[in-house]
Amino acid sequence: MSSRLSLVLAAPAVSLLLVSAPARFAPEVLPRAGQAAPIECDAGNGGLTLPDGFCAVVVADEIGRARHLTVASNGDLFVAIRRGRGEGSDEGVLALRDADGDGRMDERHRFGDAGGTGIALHDGYLYQAPDDGVVRYPYREGDLEPAGPAETIVSGLPG
Repeated sequence: MSSRLSLVLAAPAVSLLLVSAPARFAPEVLPRAGQAAPIECDAGNGGLTLPDGFCAVVVADEIGRARHLTVASNGDLFVAIRRGRGEGSDEGVLALRDADGDGRMDERHRFGDAGGTGIALHDGYLYQAPDDGVVRYPYREGDLEPAGPAETIVSGLPG
């Protein structure tokens, strides 16, 4: 049997958590693909109440209003950030990387200036859906920042 892993966006603090239902692992650790050492789960499961056999680790905290995310093949996370009413202007895409292998995203890069909800990686592009359209950024595998400026794919959608 293998373990099931899920990423969870937790509000209101807006943290990214990795939740696992380990089948062959102790409930206090999460397996790591391609690595021998598992990640230790957070005490208190990042504030979540989980059923027996599940555990969680906060991988990024205080990132803003995360809407959707996508995961690159190397484990980098790209998160669509959307500003709430009356909040500051931190919108766009937040790129996250676990540089030291401890299971926490310790590198952060922001780009783009439009908030939205959708985000996806496909065929060398990172697609993002601001409220009124779709843009794409050229993406090189392993990079946290786009390889060029955003290209508008669709615009003028009703907000």
